[in-house]
Amino acid sequence: ENSKTTFNLCNALCVSVIFAMISLLYLTIRAWLCLSDEEGLKVGLGDSQLVRKTENPYKVLEPGLFKVLSLQIILLKYFELMVIPTWLSCEYSFNCLPMVNSIFDNRLPLVCLMHVVFWFLIFFSIYKLVHNRDGGFAMALVWIGIPFSPSSHIFVTIGTLVAERLLYIPSIGFALLVARTWGYTNTRAKKLKRIVEPVLVVLIAWYVHLTISRVPDWLDDKSLFAANLKSCPQSAKSNTQYHQLLLREGNITGAKLHLEKARSIHPDWCDLDLYFGSMALVEKLTRDNLQEAVDCFIKSLTCLQ
Repeated sequence: ENSKTTFNLCNALCVSVIFAMISLLYLTIRAWLCLSDEEGLKVGLGDSQLVRKTENPYKVLEPGLFKVLSLQIILLKYFELMVIPTWLSCEYSFNCLPMVNSIFDNRLPLVCLMHVVFWFLIFFSIYKLVHNRDGGFAMALVWIGIPFSPSSHIFVTIGTLVAERLLYIPSIGFALLVARTWGYTNTRAKKLKRIVEPVLVVLIAWYVHLTISRVPDWLDDKSLFAANLKSCPQSAKSNTQYHQLLLREGNITGAKLHLEKARSIHPDWCDLDLYFGSMALVEKLTRDNLQEAVDCFIKSLTCLQ
């Protein structure tokens, strides 16, 4: 039995090393694609004007305590999406996930809870690996941590604040963690089996329900953008997306309301000039409206914010 355990542990470590090498290869290819002869090798998009406050507000924060705390809020959102995926959106742009500007932010206690869970899993997996030669928990955390690290905003700057697609591979690690917990209660902690078993059954049933209920949101653009506004009513981009959809349907009043809301959320977002120019033409084609549209279109030509 000990030799079998050792063999399984060696297999787990080999897979981890291979996966780490693949990740390193990915970063190398990314760095090569972003190579600039004048500025040298770059992996992230920290200096790119293509990454704006609209798509990634974390990028424009000044270094300091609030930027560190805001990073914790981003990680908390990813933790929520992986474990409790109730509020989903295809667009997490400004200001869907407000950055921290006060130490009394009511989300910070949840950040503390997230870290308690995270460090407990780290130390527990190390303990099981060293004392029991059980690499199952460590393997699960490796599958979560390594694929997620490039999109964590810790090592490189990326073009998006939060995206559910970035959790595809880390979700494998979460599934492994749930499966290993199930196996652990069956073999080593049978006293917990009566508690863990019904909890896991309810959890799986709940995930199935969430998946089924999410499917209709992807029926068409209207259902998707409407679902986004329920999850992120303070997203300027989501409001402009719904504005454009209503404008195509001829609902000028509704389109204008969402466009005005987008401007109230993100008044310095220069993309809005294009939308307001189009709105001026659709509302009423008069000389004043035509001049307003032209002015907006000219301003939009230099849009880099």
